[in-house]
Amino acid sequence: MFAISTLWRFSTMTEEEYYPPFWEKSIYAFEVMEDHFVNPLFLKETPLKIANIAMRFPWESKEEIPSLCSAYPQEREKACHRFIASAQKAIALQTPYIVVWPGRIPLDEISSLSSEEESWEKKIAIRKKKAAPYLERLCRTLFDMSRKYPDLVFCLPPARHLEDIPLFPEMEAILDDLKTVRLAYWHNPANCHFLQKIGLEGQEPWLYQYAKNMAGIHLEDAAGKEGLYPAGTGEIAFKNLKNDLPKKAIRVLRIDSRFSLQEVFFAWQHLKEAGLVE
Repeated sequence: MFAISTLWRFSTMTEEEYYPPFWEKSIYAFEVMEDHFVNPLFLKETPLKIANIAMRFPWESKEEIPSLCSAYPQEREKACHRFIASAQKAIALQTPYIVVWPGRIPLDEISSLSSEEESWEKKIAIRKKKAAPYLERLCRTLFDMSRKYPDLVFCLPPARHLEDIPLFPEMEAILDDLKTVRLAYWHNPANCHFLQKIGLEGQEPWLYQYAKNMAGIHLEDAAGKEGLYPAGTGEIAFKNLKNDLPKKAIRVLRIDSRFSLQEVFFAWQHLKEAGLVE
């Protein structure tokens, strides 16, 4: 399934304005952001299908996003409220998939250091040393949520920045710890691209290790330190993904609202030429 994320300009249009340009291209599936309202009655009257619900990541929001693995109970409670609202939206819109932002580890001692003062190897070592209690809290929260919503699938993307969870080995630890929970991997080439830039595992290891657990992929390009570029306009070679993606993986095009509809369709065409979209 190929889908468009409502991350792109959904808040600026009515439903009657938003969907028709995509229908004209025979695109009927959409990823719905957690804070976007889609009327279930409207869905019944159209060929629309909701591929998944996506919780917002910090780099997609002007508001502070609470962390599911925070050391502060009050913050975790706020994050759980968002999780529950997303789960209820998934049920209402009849999709089992929720893409979850797990949270991050505060790294004040790292952020205060310049690249000249400390190597990335040192920063990574500090980050990994602090991970255990955050991973434990995350796993406990995911387990509790799975008891509330046993029919939903919680999808975890790779970290985007050093402070984010999970890094490469942490994904394996989470999947191993929660074998009874309906967890899935949600690939993001931009995230892996940024991780590789700081000396961590890039695209190939993530796909090789976790393709078997993959429910979907966020197709966003990256340029410099920024993501959410239209596919084909940044630094990521999407054609290299074709042979590593499961055929049933949901493919979601994600683009920032500053780009035009023409650029959205350029990205769609680029992905078709790369063999990622039929």
